[in-house]
Amino acid sequence: MVGENPASQIYVSSKRKACEEVGFISRSYDLPGTTCEEELLALIDKLNDDAEIDGILVQLPLPEGIDNVKVLERIAADKDVDGFHPYNVGRLCQRAPCFARVRRAVL
Repeated sequence: MVGENPASQIYVSSKRKACEEVGFISRSYDLPGTTCEEELLALIDKLNDDAEIDGILVQLPLPEGIDNVKVLERIAADKDVDGFHPYNVGRLCQRAPCFARVRRAVL
């Protein structure tokens, strides 16, 4: 999460709790509202390259000055938990499978 949006904080907290309840290991990166787009993209690149990370979720909205589309497109399609990557949106529109097997099992 980038910034301190109160509604986002509540939502992220409920996501963390849901992960705990089903036995998922989750890591949170709570970044200050002063985080620039380049810093966020660098973190996403790092998580994309980490074989221990199965999924990435960026909490929206992002602070002004950070391009939501650029950020969502940067997440590897196979690690896109929300399904917002253009590849996954396209697969969904085609009614084709667009989630990794582990996520499909949860759904």
